[in-house]
Amino acid sequence: MYHGFGLAHISHLVLFGLTALACFGMVVRVRTQIDDPDVQWGLASLLALCGFWSAFSLGRLSVPLPELKLTFYMLGLIVGLSTVGAWLYFCSAFTGRTYHQESIYRWTAFSLFLIIVAVKVTSPIHGLYFTTSSPTSTELVIELGTVHWVVAGFAYALSAIGFYMLFDLFKESNYVTTKLSVLVGLAGVSGVFTVYAYLNPTISTVSYEPVGVALFALGVLNFADGTFLAVQRFGREQLIDELNEAIIILDSDGIIQDVNDPARRLFPSLSDAIGKSVATEVPELTEYLSVESPQVITVSRSNVEKHYLLSTQTLTAGETIIGRTVVCTDITELERQRGEIKRHRNQRNEFAEAITHELRNAINVTNGHLELVQTHLNSEEDSQTANSLNIAVSMTDRMEQIVCNLAMIAEYGQPVEETLSVDLGTIAQEGWEMTSSSNEFLQVPTSEMVEADPTRLKKLFETLFTFCLSNGATEVKIEVMDGTIVVTDNGKPLTETDAERAFAYGEAVPDAKSGMQLPVVRTLADAHGWNVTIETAYQGGVRIRIVT
Repeated sequence: MYHGFGLAHISHLVLFGLTALACFGMVVRVRTQIDDPDVQWGLASLLALCGFWSAFSLGRLSVPLPELKLTFYMLGLIVGLSTVGAWLYFCSAFTGRTYHQESIYRWTAFSLFLIIVAVKVTSPIHGLYFTTSSPTSTELVIELGTVHWVVAGFAYALSAIGFYMLFDLFKESNYVTTKLSVLVGLAGVSGVFTVYAYLNPTISTVSYEPVGVALFALGVLNFADGTFLAVQRFGREQLIDELNEAIIILDSDGIIQDVNDPARRLFPSLSDAIGKSVATEVPELTEYLSVESPQVITVSRSNVEKHYLLSTQTLTAGETIIGRTVVCTDITELERQRGEIKRHRNQRNEFAEAITHELRNAINVTNGHLELVQTHLNSEEDSQTANSLNIAVSMTDRMEQIVCNLAMIAEYGQPVEETLSVDLGTIAQEGWEMTSSSNEFLQVPTSEMVEADPTRLKKLFETLFTFCLSNGATEVKIEVMDGTIVVTDNGKPLTETDAERAFAYGEAVPDAKSGMQLPVVRTLADAHGWNVTIETAYQGGVRIRIVT
């Protein structure tokens, strides 16, 4: 027992004061560094309780009156007992077990806690847990009873279960956990000092467990190089062996921590690669690990090529990057189907190109003969024949335009597979130059980017501008409003009925000459997954909205 404020007494005041501050301060660190809610709650609760335990120990050593010392001592006993529950909760959550979530354990623990607390707080009456005496007006001597040692032994036994769960996790982990083992040991060794203090009458009967817990938390949150969080993440019971995908788990240095059977079958060198560098064991993967977007890789085994989609995912614990997973998904059948679709698409395009070529040849030959007839025909003698020839020439010109539109639909009407971020104004200007004359005016936005296939977008604007000009427009304005491309012209407004029919093939809106232009615009927009409508309320011309 310390008398007065000697060096040892002051040292204990400083020790428990700093421990309380450290515990309360690290509660905030836990909430920001650990993202697992159960682990966060367990460790934060443990630190908060140890902070109060240290504060009550500080209070007992500071106050002069025995009655106040006893009050702080009782509060310390209650809070100290509750730390056992917080410790077990943390250890269960950290090691991936579910004991802390099962109601039978929680209610049993709570019931035992209430019983033991009842025995403690009534000890001044029955004296079974402890007895007290006051040799002087400022001293409090505590004599511990048999029940205390029974409860203490039970509490230490329960705490040992938590230590077992942690060390078992460290043993199964592929990480070097020497630092963590030492830090966990500090939390346990502090209990030895507590027992020694209670057995030695010359030392104040205080509990040093809060100091051990504070050192443990301080170490794992600041000096364990992220291993604490990494072990907890990788040490959980994994289901990766039940998955069909090949999975490789790496730490932040590219060291292999775990692999499943599909990964071993895909890359036989992984059979004995735990703890080794992935760059050494599977060098063919190295170039893909730094790429964030998924990549298709081809692996040859026994003269059989298989295709896999390789993706990587960063593993984090709070704000700490602890590693990443590499997942290889077999897409061989998908790639085969994709190749088949591509082959059919190429065949269709070749077929469309052949038909277009033959039709254009036939139209050109027809035009040539019609023009030859026109040159030899005396229009003054047979005006009706001349008029018929002019109509025939006009129809062949229209037929050529229809053939061009159909060829464009065949080539560009399929869904867009890959888009680029392109400048909307630049693409629109290029389309405008293909269709307009010096008498028309186009206003485009500046620095407006859109995700699109550049060729299809240019064709869309070419066709749309062709419609605008053939509908009598001399000015066209393009704006972007909330993800919608708005094209407004000063041409002839469309009626509500025409607007409903404008995008349908086979409808001559506004006339037969331009009847295919808006349906082609819709087809090119559909290829991007966009929606095209006409704003019928606008009567200053035609306003078309393309919702991207």
